[in-house]
Amino acid sequence: MDLQDGGVPPIHPRTPMYRLILVACLTVCVTAARAQHTHDHDHHGQPGLHFVHPLVAESNSPDTKVRISYEYLDPAAEHELEFEGEYAFSRAFSIEVGVHFNATETALGDTHVRLKGASYVFEQHEVLLGFGLALDLPTASGHGDEHEEMHADEHAEDEHEEMHAANGHGGFQAGPFVNAGIQTGRAEIVGWASLNIPLEGEETDTLGTDLPAGSRSSSLGYNLSTVYHAAPNLEVILELDGQLPLASGEEHSLVANLTPGVKIQPFANPAIEIGTGVSIPLTSARGFDLRFLATAFYHF
Repeated sequence: MDLQDGGVPPIHPRTPMYRLILVACLTVCVTAARAQHTHDHDHHGQPGLHFVHPLVAESNSPDTKVRISYEYLDPAAEHELEFEGEYAFSRAFSIEVGVHFNATETALGDTHVRLKGASYVFEQHEVLLGFGLALDLPTASGHGDEHEEMHADEHAEDEHEEMHAANGHGGFQAGPFVNAGIQTGRAEIVGWASLNIPLEGEETDTLGTDLPAGSRSSSLGYNLSTVYHAAPNLEVILELDGQLPLASGEEHSLVANLTPGVKIQPFANPAIEIGTGVSIPLTSARGFDLRFLATAFYHF
C-alpha cells in the first residue's frame, strides 16, 4: 500500500529489519520462559492434564518450550531446519513462533506464528479441547528476483518453484484451527483440523504438512496422532497428516502421509526429549517421496 507524503514507510516482510524483529520476538519468548517454572506439565511431574508433542504436529496443550527440528525430503534432497519457541502465559493460552531455515540453499525460510488456546471443561474425563489461529509469514530469502536469475531456464525455474511450493515456501496465509485430545491408559490420541486460507502466493499448510505444488485454493488440513508411553522415557508415535482440498479438479487432490516414530528422554532431566521418524506418502498427490524427521525439545 502506498503512503501519502510524510507517512512512515512500511517494513517490507523480506527486509533484514523485518527478520530482526521476528528473531527478537522469539528471543523474548525464550528469555521469558527461562524465568517461568510454574506452568503445568503433567508428564514432567507437574499436576494437571497435559499432552506430549508428536513429531509432525504440535502438542494441543499450551506449553513453554524451545524446539529444534530437522527435515530431509526425498527426492528433492532438501535439508530444512526449524527453530521454534513457545511461551504459555497460562494453562489455557500460549504463543508460538517458528523460523525455518533452508540448509540446502543456506537461506532463511518462512515464519509461522500460532496463537494456541485450550479448554479444560472436560478435564475430569481426560479430554482437552483446543482452538487458535495460525499465521504463515513470507520471510523466505528465496522469494524474489534472485531465484529468477538462478533459474533463467524456464523448465528449471518451474521445477524449482514447484519444489518450494511443495515444501511449504509460499505467501502469507492465515488459518484458524481446532483440536481435541483424550488420554486413556498409556495412550494419547489427538486430532487437529485447520482451515488453510492462502492470502498471497502458493498454498502451504498451517499444520506443517508438506504439500504438492499446483494449488492456491483454500483447504482443510488435518493431523491425527497416537502416542503410546511404552516406558517412562520412551514414547512410540504414529501420525497421519495431510490436507483435503475445498476446490475440485485434478490439481486439488487429497494428500495423506503416515509417520511412525519414537521419542526418548536420553538424560536424567525429563525436560530434554529427542525424537525421530519417517513419513511415507499414502496418496499419489504428494510433496515428497520420503521425509526423514528429527527433533529435540527443552521444556521449561
